[in-house]
Amino acid sequence: LDFVEFAGGVRQKSQLLLDPKGTAGGNATTDPDKNKTKGQTSSSVIFGGKDNEIKDSQNSTITAASGSAISSSDTSAIISSKDSNILIQKAFTTNKYGNVIISTENSTISHSVDMAAGGLNTYNNMIAAGSVIGTENSNNTVLLGGQLNTISGSRYSALIGGSQNKLGPEDGGGTAYLLHGAIIGGQQNILKHDRSVIIGGSSITSDATDTVYVEKLDVGSTAVFDQQIHVKGTALGTPTNGHITASGNISASGTII
Repeated sequence: LDFVEFAGGVRQKSQLLLDPKGTAGGNATTDPDKNKTKGQTSSSVIFGGKDNEIKDSQNSTITAASGSAISSSDTSAIISSKDSNILIQKAFTTNKYGNVIISTENSTISHSVDMAAGGLNTYNNMIAAGSVIGTENSNNTVLLGGQLNTISGSRYSALIGGSQNKLGPEDGGGTAYLLHGAIIGGQQNILKHDRSVIIGGSSITSDATDTVYVEKLDVGSTAVFDQQIHVKGTALGTPTNGHITASGNISASGTII
């Protein structure tokens, strides 16, 4: 069913295309001259925007976006974004659903390699409110804000804010996932180890699992550590600022003041 605009009895353009059968069935597209559903797409909607495309996907939507595409990702969405894409290679991926991009520019969720140990999964990933950011070969991750940040080969992980940060396993995501990691803020930080976190700072690279990395730590009250404390820079503390209690070891390659 095609809703077409006419002026003076002359056909101008199609405004809304309802395709109950379609190639695979049940799609709706506004401005179908500029927005397209292709391949084995079914039960999907493109609403508003221009130059968008949904291909080989089910139950997916692109809303109020431009220059964006969803390919081979079911139950997925791109909302209020520009030149952003969810691109999954059908031959490599078995689980491909629940991927979402909201309010971004030049951002991508993708799966382009066969991870031998990790399986064929790219699902439940979200990118929001950033520019030139991307998630690849991952599942159950969040990439929120920032610029030029990337998550690759990861599960149950998050990257929030900052710029030029990278989260992914040491082997680049070829054979195993990075698990339960996070980067919060900072610039040019690289997290490569499971259950570790980088907070702020710049040019910090993880070298161990189960570790929190901070460039400078100001303790205003009391800090209690049950395990070891490794200080690579300078640790500042006076009786007026608070104190540090450690039941493990404290080692320092810098200065403790």
